[in-house]
Amino acid sequence: MKTKRWLALLLAMLLLAASVAGHAQSAGAANEGGYIVVERDADSLVIANPTQLGGTFFTGLWGNSTSDIDVRELIHGYDLVEWVGDVGQFMVDSSVVSGVAVMQNASGDRTYTIVLYDDLAYSDGKKITSWDYAFTFLFQNALQINDLGGVTDRRDYLVGNYDYTIRTAPLKNTELVRDAQENLVEKVLMVRDGDELKAFADVIGGAQSVSLFRNEEGELATAPWTEGDLAVTVGQDGIIADWRYECGVRVFADGTHPVLSGVKIITDDILTITIDHEYLPFFYELGLLSCTPYPIYAIAPGVVVKDDGKGVYLANEDGAVDEPVFTEELLCKTILDPETGYMYLPGVGAGPYVITSFDGTTAEFDLNPEYKGNSKGLKPIIPHLTYTLADNETMVEKLATGEFDLLNKVTKSSTLNAALRMMRNTEYVAEDGQRYVNVNGFRMTNYPRTGLSYVSFACERPTVSSQAVRQAIAWCMDRDKIVRDYTAGNGLRADGYYGLGQWMLEIVSGTLPAPVEEPEESEGAEAKAAYSAEKAQWNELNLNKLTAYTVNLSKARALLDADGWTLNADGLREKDGVTLDLTLAYPEGNEVAESFEKNLIPYLAEVGIRLTLVPVPMTELLLAYYKLPETGETDGEPVMFNQDTQTRDIDMFYLGSNFTILFDPSVQFIVEDGKHNWAATNLDDEELYELAVDMRRTEPGEALEYVKKWIAFQERFNEILPMIPIYTNVYFDFYINELQDYNVSETVTWSQAILGASLYGGKTE
Repeated sequence: MKTKRWLALLLAMLLLAASVAGHAQSAGAANEGGYIVVERDADSLVIANPTQLGGTFFTGLWGNSTSDIDVRELIHGYDLVEWVGDVGQFMVDSSVVSGVAVMQNASGDRTYTIVLYDDLAYSDGKKITSWDYAFTFLFQNALQINDLGGVTDRRDYLVGNYDYTIRTAPLKNTELVRDAQENLVEKVLMVRDGDELKAFADVIGGAQSVSLFRNEEGELATAPWTEGDLAVTVGQDGIIADWRYECGVRVFADGTHPVLSGVKIITDDILTITIDHEYLPFFYELGLLSCTPYPIYAIAPGVVVKDDGKGVYLANEDGAVDEPVFTEELLCKTILDPETGYMYLPGVGAGPYVITSFDGTTAEFDLNPEYKGNSKGLKPIIPHLTYTLADNETMVEKLATGEFDLLNKVTKSSTLNAALRMMRNTEYVAEDGQRYVNVNGFRMTNYPRTGLSYVSFACERPTVSSQAVRQAIAWCMDRDKIVRDYTAGNGLRADGYYGLGQWMLEIVSGTLPAPVEEPEESEGAEAKAAYSAEKAQWNELNLNKLTAYTVNLSKARALLDADGWTLNADGLREKDGVTLDLTLAYPEGNEVAESFEKNLIPYLAEVGIRLTLVPVPMTELLLAYYKLPETGETDGEPVMFNQDTQTRDIDMFYLGSNFTILFDPSVQFIVEDGKHNWAATNLDDEELYELAVDMRRTEPGEALEYVKKWIAFQERFNEILPMIPIYTNVYFDFYINELQDYNVSETVTWSQAILGASLYGGKTE
């Protein structure tokens, strides 16, 4: 229990120290001799963040930088559900949903009937209906997204989702020509290509199933079947029972066509969503209903959503056209066009603000006149927002001199110290010697991060595929010094896959009381005994079994020796022709490299591992990390995902992640070669996957059971180390005192907190 008490005390000290500093405000000064009194525009707010905007303002299917997520919160809205922090659970959004009913069938599938308010509209005034929500579900399932460099959202919990996704697969490597009766060993496969009938050899030398795809020349070709690809029936004559297109819908020989049966439209304002029984129970069950409406006319013009009573599907708006309009080519133009694409400039949305411009660094926003407000009745007040990139070295000066109004998610120690000094003084002296006075002063808010920074491994590489090597590297990293270097006491070393702001960690560490309701005095001895017993179970929870990897070169050497890694003539560890000459990619410009030079590289060298740090632009780094093609080169160093070999040319990545409230790491696993691989790390560990699944398979409300499973997941993660967690920390926001009712927190980002916030004083027009 010592660890729990120590962690709780340290967490409390971090937040207490920050909150005390937050009460300091500038006293202000008169405009006299050499002073510039900073005036602010009461109709505009400039927000600055040290994380570059990536431009993925549509969905997270093409990337999830924290800055881009904040933009999405501004311009997209009316999700069916929301997280209610006061009660600690997902609930339907009462500004969007007027009523909901739940039914369960004999199989255990659970159907939610959702009734929408009829006053929902996009920013251009067009009404939002059930069909818009259905389009979102269908679009996020579309495998064309993968071909456009994104990652299709896996909504496996919807009834019929898998079948719909596969049966609508585009004619790419994902399509399968398969014999339903497994009797094609001696047959010749015949495939119609337009009006032409083409013959292939004996189904790839007698294989019973093959994949059909178009090669680089656009010609039909075959390859060995891959599990999960589209299955269609082949007749006894060896000719594929080809489909045809009717009104843009793929119709099979038996007359059926793909439908997403888990989503159905009842009326314009009523839809049903059915959760597959195989995905239940699910701890955050209502969170599975999360869906934000997107305008089909902006994203897929010429396409409509239909429902014939069996489920929703996409079709051509023009019934006289049979060839599908919903294609990779269409989406490439409407979404990814650098000038007009909905990805970078989604001019029509349902959020409190509308994006008006984005130049690659700075985005501008105006009020959405059609936004009705959120479930608390809050509507945006500040007419104009600017969101831009901040340099850690200059952001405080720009806040003091009036160029910025709000600094968001500040973490770097030197920047924090400069901001605190600014708040303590009545004036700010710029580098050019000019003195600035902010009459109304500044405020500060701090909140724990719901994420962490880490070094992730590319476990498909033979250099780091061994658990022993990964653990040895962890024993060579002085994580405590790295944390001190970067966060200056505002962060904690992380030993698992967690963040300070996650409620599970807060309960286990003792900073948040266990969710156990104390019985009334009149309830009797039995109720009190049950309360005491449950309270005792909560008190026993801890993370004491997590290994606190610190610098221990003896352990590192022993692990490498036992795993068969010996020193070669160059003093580097070697095994089976593989040398531990490693590369670590990190975001270009990130100062963590300086700390790695001192607190990691020398220790690795002592045990026979060479590490080279490779600075990479964030966009390219994320492409390589998520194993997307065409990542280019940086300073001559390849940072490319090879699609043919499914490998990367980098061994390790330094990155950070913030978790969504619906914490479900099982969705990060994909099936490859019959194994569950953690997609970004490429580590296949069935035990870790099963623990993740077991965690989500907890009845809603059973928090004690969930946290026990969460601890088991953390213990396995800490042992096998798909990534080395480094630190989790406290975020700081510094802002002008004129900004009122800005209530940011670990579960409310700035773009949500700005709703209902206002400005007073300053310059008005």
